[in-house]
Amino acid sequence: MPGSRVTRLPYVMRQAGRGGVGEYLYYRRDGRTEKLPGSEGSAAFLAAYDQVHARFEGGGSRHTVAAAIDGYVSSTAFKSLAEASRRNYELYLGEMRARAGHLALSDISVQWVDRLREALSEDVHRWNRLRDLMKVVTKRYSRLHPDAGILVNAWEDAARLKVGGSDQNRAWPADVLISVMRQSTPEFRALITCLLLTGQRLADVCGFRPEQYDSVSATLGYASAFSQHKTGTPLVLHVPTPLAAVLDSMRGRRADRLLVTPRGKPWLPSNAQETLAGIRARLRLDRYTLHGLRATGPTHLAQSGSSLHEIMAMTGHKTEAQLRRYLKGVEKYPLARIAQEGVAVQYAPVILQSLEGANTKSFSGKTGRAAANAGVVGQSSRRKRIP
Repeated sequence: MPGSRVTRLPYVMRQAGRGGVGEYLYYRRDGRTEKLPGSEGSAAFLAAYDQVHARFEGGGSRHTVAAAIDGYVSSTAFKSLAEASRRNYELYLGEMRARAGHLALSDISVQWVDRLREALSEDVHRWNRLRDLMKVVTKRYSRLHPDAGILVNAWEDAARLKVGGSDQNRAWPADVLISVMRQSTPEFRALITCLLLTGQRLADVCGFRPEQYDSVSATLGYASAFSQHKTGTPLVLHVPTPLAAVLDSMRGRRADRLLVTPRGKPWLPSNAQETLAGIRARLRLDRYTLHGLRATGPTHLAQSGSSLHEIMAMTGHKTEAQLRRYLKGVEKYPLARIAQEGVAVQYAPVILQSLEGANTKSFSGKTGRAAANAGVVGQSSRRKRIP
């Protein structure tokens, strides 16, 4: 094709239009040529390229992205994950299967991955999760199938996108907590109280069973084992008096659940979040999430001087780094408070002395030079600016 030149993708040529106006992209291979729609890197172009390339490859390669994903999902490592993690991973792996399952793993180049990174640059968490999962999937398949022709794991070279600060799961202030609980049914107040006073995840609290609550010993998980669904961490939780009151009021509503909706149905993350969304809409509140209640109690404990290990005993976090994501730095508050009180004691006399005979006018300076420089005339009570 006269005037054509190769692009970054294998077998793709760029052809200038007549008179040098515009350009067109073609897939050229084995003497055959197919025109590709859109500009290079566009969604239409990439979809068409993948289809044409797979057709030329014959679709017979057994070392495909889909094969690698299927192998990982059936692996012991995947099956040993908590059910919630498996469901989450399957969502992202399902997207990759739909997007590129037909492609040979050897065709997933650094350039291909970089284009996907650019396409998902506005969805940081989605890209980071896809990248992390596919790095593991490809590494595993390459180790088990050295004949797959995978010369480089392109996902390992791809950089994660920086996650900006987010406060969507921030701790609830007292006024927000009061407003929401006043609007709640007794059943939803019980759920909120349990989330607040146990520091557990929503799915775990929704799944509390009647036999796990022992009112005699005031515990959850002592009489009947309680383990966090996501991590498998076994816990025994204390039930303080306010929590005991709501649990006692809910007990007996269902045989398989400790907390239920007003209609006696089990609380689920979906219907609980919908209930909160309706209350927030009525109150015109900013976004506060039920997961934010997992940060609310620990934040207060950190501000009050509790150690991270004491808080982790309640929340079930395995590392201090995991817990700190919820505390947003407030664990340093007790030490900072001591330091600030020391500074205040030292400089309180200085601040008091500075108030003796201090200027009370709008402008500093005995002769009003600042006012004059600003173009203002007259006494402070009726000054006006010179035009």
